[in-house]
Amino acid sequence: MRSIRRLIGLQNFYYLIANAMSYQEMLHPWAIARPLPNNIQSVIVGRFRRRVDAEEHLKFLRRRIPTVKFFIVFDCQTNLL
Repeated sequence: MRSIRRLIGLQNFYYLIANAMSYQEMLHPWAIARPLPNNIQSVIVGRFRRRVDAEEHLKFLRRRIPTVKFFIVFDCQTNLL
């Protein structure tokens, strides 16, 4: 941890910590989201490592709850520095 702080500087280190995705989120970039009633925001319902897994779960959700809209997103964070 100290070596990372020395390499990128203290301010950039805290920026990375505050804005970076968690390790779990990085391992599971494919997500199923559900839009909120205001249609501006959405809530992530589940995360998956592979798109195929997300598509299969999306099919299950659409069969189980046909009145609710769900969609697949690739959730990655760029431009950390």
